[in-house]
Amino acid sequence: MPLAICSRAEGAYEAAADALQHLRVINPNDPEANSLRGEIANLYFQRGNTHLGESRFESAILDFRSAVALAPDFKEAYCNLGNALLDLRSIEEAIDCHQKAVAIDGNYVDAHYNLGCALKIAGQWHEAIESFTRAITLDKSYANAYCARGNTHLELAEWEAAIENYLRAIELNPKFEFLLGTFLLTKLKICQWQGLDALINAAREGISQGANASPPFAMLAVLDSARLQKDCSAIWAKAKHPVV
Repeated sequence: MPLAICSRAEGAYEAAADALQHLRVINPNDPEANSLRGEIANLYFQRGNTHLGESRFESAILDFRSAVALAPDFKEAYCNLGNALLDLRSIEEAIDCHQKAVAIDGNYVDAHYNLGCALKIAGQWHEAIESFTRAITLDKSYANAYCARGNTHLELAEWEAAIENYLRAIELNPKFEFLLGTFLLTKLKICQWQGLDALINAAREGISQGANASPPFAMLAVLDSARLQKDCSAIWAKAKHPVV
């Protein structure tokens, strides 16, 4: 037990989790060990988050599974387990994990958002919109949820609804990554000219300053500068495909 406590204090989550789990395994009837199930689960959760941040998805999944096995009401662990599974394209299982997180706490905003993302990837567009809407109802400042709902409307060719959501996301976060160009392109698709010059100028300025203003293909029809087109592509490539 002292080893586990010292390891946790030093941020050595793996050593702490192993020490606590060893205590529980060698004497599963020990009241002290059983009372620490939540503590052990949290240590697995912390280690899983570390693996997730390092894109070690299989290891993260193992730790998050251990966390929810020890603490079945651990909504954050279910949520992050769903995210890790989604990264490995285990879509149905990811949806199930996010649904469990929502069932544990219906006011858990991130669970609704992450469920929406999983449903969108599964092609369940309308269900995804419902989940994003629930997230927005709980937190009207959730820019990511507005953007994701806009992207889903875009998949359904519901242009006006997409534009409305993109606009709200940009209002909440004017520097929302790569959204300005997508917003601009969507307005072009339905010949919505109002405010377009200002958007083009903002995108040009952002790209010239190295900002993540737009996906490169969104600017092909509106940028007359080969240099800016090249810069836009370079910015996108650096953000989406960084050199390790």
